[in-house]
Amino acid sequence: MVQEPQELSPALRIIPLHYLPAGAGRRAFWEHRPRTSNHRQLSVANLLQTSMAKSINFLALVPGGNAMQIVTKAAIGALAFLGVSAAHAADEVAVTSPEYTWSGFYLGAHAGYGWGNADYSSGGLLGPAHVDEFVIFEDFRQDDGRGFIGGVQAGYNWQTGNLVYGFEADAAYANVTGGRILFTNVGTIDPDEKLRFLGTIRGRLGYSVGRFLPYVTAGMAVANYKLEESYSGSSNTHVGWAVGLGSELAVTEKVSLKLEYLYADFGKKNYDVRYLAGGYVVPLGFEPTLQTVRLGVNVRF
Repeated sequence: MVQEPQELSPALRIIPLHYLPAGAGRRAFWEHRPRTSNHRQLSVANLLQTSMAKSINFLALVPGGNAMQIVTKAAIGALAFLGVSAAHAADEVAVTSPEYTWSGFYLGAHAGYGWGNADYSSGGLLGPAHVDEFVIFEDFRQDDGRGFIGGVQAGYNWQTGNLVYGFEADAAYANVTGGRILFTNVGTIDPDEKLRFLGTIRGRLGYSVGRFLPYVTAGMAVANYKLEESYSGSSNTHVGWAVGLGSELAVTEKVSLKLEYLYADFGKKNYDVRYLAGGYVVPLGFEPTLQTVRLGVNVRF
């Protein structure tokens, strides 16, 4: 049995979709029906598409009626036309937006600023006889260390859901300099401090928010310092630890920018500084700490 259209008024009737004329009109309605897609469409156009497609499936305009009814019919028709047009435009400009992944190997470079201080202590007996003890009476902090740090880094990430974990190793040239004045039992010593190299191997743990990755980090740190006195100098390599936090922002599918803060403690090492005024080799105990802020860029492979 053929279903007759339901009468509402002389001007406006509700007609099921199968009553619409075959051909271009029905094809247009079918082509712009709501459907699933691998693309994320513009939200406004998608809303219009859904609402107008539903309206088109139940509303059709027929001639007749007074001026108000004609205006109403014209408005509904315009909204239907805008809905179909907006849906078509959304299909044309839809863009893929896959979830960003941080997994994989990366290389990068960084530059930044470092500052720190150090504790001095007696490193033992005075040379060359090693009979008399070296004593520091007063330690005046003349100039805390500060200066430039720049280098390269490499790492690897794994991602499980939003959790991102991995490791990173970096190596940097440093020019962080400072100085002290020490009053000792052999006279006044004023060593200059210089950090010349900084390297770390650290684990990283972060939480991905799309293309933004905040993280915490901790691991081993290595630093090479040189102490220079008026008459001589001595260098040593310290092995300590570092902790910090940072964030990365992916600016393309392969390139990200990073900002990172680290605090490092390198432990105590003895430096033998020759103090020629008294003919002594002075054993200075030197225990530095360092803070850095670095900007960097990473490229993923």
